[in-house]
Amino acid sequence: MNPYIFEYKSLAISWFIVLSILSIGLGYIFSKKELIGILSKEKIDNLTLKLIIGGFIGARIYYALANWQFYVDNYLSIFHISHLTLNFKGALILASGILYLTSRREDISFEKLLAIYIQAITLGLIIGVWSHYFDNLLTYLESLTFSILFVLVMFLEIIIKDRMKSYKVISGVFFLVYLLLEFYYGV
Repeated sequence: MNPYIFEYKSLAISWFIVLSILSIGLGYIFSKKELIGILSKEKIDNLTLKLIIGGFIGARIYYALANWQFYVDNYLSIFHISHLTLNFKGALILASGILYLTSRREDISFEKLLAIYIQAITLGLIIGVWSHYFDNLLTYLESLTFSILFVLVMFLEIIIKDRMKSYKVISGVFFLVYLLLEFYYGV
């Protein structure tokens, strides 16, 4: 499968970029809808921008630290960034820290804020897992399986939110599924 959706001379747009923009856009729309009444529109926009930038930085730092043996002699290579040199765990860690600091500053429940963004992240994973298919990192069946799994997780999160009103359970479900995937597949 071709990892690029569009190529013209030296310009190439990858599936990863297109799917990332789509995921971020839909996640933003979803989280903004959930956060209206909790934060002002300006604060929602600022928080979303911080999460996008922080997630990107966290993803790169985590990847560089996890592969330090390569970067110890090639410091400048740390700045050679591609979507294959980012790590989702690093994005989750730094974004969670940003959410924690925001919850303290705005006097909002961290669990509630985290649950809202976890649902947005799950929506992004439903779409984003397909970039691995286009990069030949997953087969079609694996991508479809992961995407369906994340759809089921999203439905479960919505049911828990609507029926149980438990934000900690939503976070727990997401991290349990993510840990199972990490253990089984090394996502």
